[in-house]
Amino acid sequence: MFSKIFTTIKKLFHKHDFKITEYSNIIQYDDMGYPLRLFIERCDCGECKQSWIDITESAVRKTDAVCKWYKSINKPVTPASQLASISGD
Repeated sequence: MFSKIFTTIKKLFHKHDFKITEYSNIIQYDDMGYPLRLFIERCDCGECKQSWIDITESAVRKTDAVCKWYKSINKPVTPASQLASISGD
């Protein structure tokens, strides 16, 4: 009982110390044209988050994929079940 209370209190007052543990090959550009890379950050407590972090132009590699966001879709989205049958899975 006491350990459960202690663990709950510890979580409430824990200050996360996130460190980048993984990076992706996904790049997106912000509104001003600067590149951002998707990183995964982890804390010693096990908490994990994903962040888009600014990088320099020279850090963009030829093998990176560019993530593009669209405000609207002009045609209907194909359901995942139909995509699986199209791709032969």
